[in-house]
Amino acid sequence: MSIRIRKAIVLCTGILVFALGFQYCMDHTSSEQTYQPDSKAASLLQQSREAFRKFDYKSALLLADSAEHYDPDWPDVHYVRGLILDKLSQLEASREAYQAALTREPDFPGVRFNLGNVMYRDKQYRDALQYYQQALDRYDREKAGFRAADILLNMGMAYDQLGVRDSAVWAYERVMAVDDSCASAYMLLAREYQNDGEINKALELARTALELRPDDPNYHYTVGSLYYQLGEFERAVRHLSTTLSQHSWDYRAHHTLGQTLMRMGREEDGQKFLVRADTLRNRLSDIVALEQEALDKPNNMMLWANLGRELARIGNDPEAIRVMHRALALDPGNIALLNNLAYLEIRTGDTTRAIRRFRTILKQDPSRTGIWSNLAVTLTRAGSLKAARHAWEQVLKAYPDDSLALAYLKKLR
Repeated sequence: MSIRIRKAIVLCTGILVFALGFQYCMDHTSSEQTYQPDSKAASLLQQSREAFRKFDYKSALLLADSAEHYDPDWPDVHYVRGLILDKLSQLEASREAYQAALTREPDFPGVRFNLGNVMYRDKQYRDALQYYQQALDRYDREKAGFRAADILLNMGMAYDQLGVRDSAVWAYERVMAVDDSCASAYMLLAREYQNDGEINKALELARTALELRPDDPNYHYTVGSLYYQLGEFERAVRHLSTTLSQHSWDYRAHHTLGQTLMRMGREEDGQKFLVRADTLRNRLSDIVALEQEALDKPNNMMLWANLGRELARIGNDPEAIRVMHRALALDPGNIALLNNLAYLEIRTGDTTRAIRRFRTILKQDPSRTGIWSNLAVTLTRAGSLKAARHAWEQVLKAYPDDSLALAYLKKLR
């Protein structure tokens, strides 16, 4: 596997690093109980936290900046800014904000852990390890809402990125020692053994991970690929097919399943999967380039929107939704983004959220007949018939002869 394609998997499908167990200490408050923040700053920061939880990162950042204006010495302001800037992929600014929180309160819970994650995302793995070690050393004192196992897991991934295999194995084994239910540790350790050619040991660990997380399509892929390497093709087909039933965009699963079928003598079926794998691999290379451009220009809404669109084109709706949220954070009222997100949410079965998005658009501009139609169809399928009738009636106000609206209303009466 080329370096470029391996990077593509990490960036665009979330199946090697962050989905396996990358942990954060999220919204925390200062451990300093004697500090009394300015009342205006406290109110603004609370609003910022609420906007952050709603994925409205642009508003959250503006509110946090305003809070800082009223009380620049309050550590919580800088911590929250660090969280927001991290979500916006502004890694250097995020690091500076977290450092500002530490300068004002050296014992602020969770900051060192998050700093380690920022450095990891910025590919500064040795610096990341230093912060993780500091977080681990202070773990009992801070009680910051994450586990020691979380720190060790991230340490293992940083060691892996540096190619220090023995240290990565040590970290994953320590995770398993303190939490034998951590599926990510078993799977990451399995991949270390797989890379070293110890396939039977890798399979044992991967099967344990799968028992702990039986619905994870990425785990099924790893188990399936290990069975393929051992020549147990029927079992490989079962697990690889499970992966593709949920992750139709995973070119690795297409490729390995194609190879497996070819080895079983099913050449025509195998060739179909191999062709699809090549198509997805080429698209993924383009997506990697687009994502790198977005990461280089994190404030460019259109780059994130285009990336989300391309991910949706290959069927990776969960990742497309995550990226569209990033775009929306930069332009919260963008009607095209809201509409695209609603479509993706419908495709993933989240009709409640999609309905809410359509209504948000219509609050901004009730004259958008197309959105009324989208809302009406979604409400009808969701069984909200009274609300659906109202939406169809809005369509007919603009287009009295609309055949779709007339047909639906006839059924609903």
